[in-house]
Amino acid sequence: MRRLKRKRFTDFEKKVLKCVAKIPLGEVRSYKWVAKKIGKPNAFRAVGRVLNKNPFPFFIPCHRVIKSNQDIGGYSLGKDLKKELLELEKSIKKNLLIPHYQKAAGINSQMKRRNIPKGNARKPPRSLRERPGLSHGTEFT
Repeated sequence: MRRLKRKRFTDFEKKVLKCVAKIPLGEVRSYKWVAKKIGKPNAFRAVGRVLNKNPFPFFIPCHRVIKSNQDIGGYSLGKDLKKELLELEKSIKKNLLIPHYQKAAGINSQMKRRNIPKGNARKPPRSLRERPGLSHGTEFT
């Protein structure tokens, strides 16, 4: 079995990779968003360089990071693959995953809206609602 060389990461690289690892399936963030999130708002180009050298592209989803202007940006394994991965994740999220608050509340995803009486439908508690985030193709603020 081939042994992998372990690379030592700088604190900045660790912060970037940890932040990107937390981006949910089917959602994207901008390089600028990642830079702000790690406390270095002007380091968005450095974020791109770190992600370009990501040694674990299948485990740390750097393909979920795009440019602020909604352009796809670069990807170490090719832009075409990045587009395909984003579309696949978007499809998986839309068609296969039930939002976690529905699972917690025991609501079947096949339940039709008209079966729920108006006025009696309660929102799930704030702690169980989906976290606000950017879906593929939305604008950044």
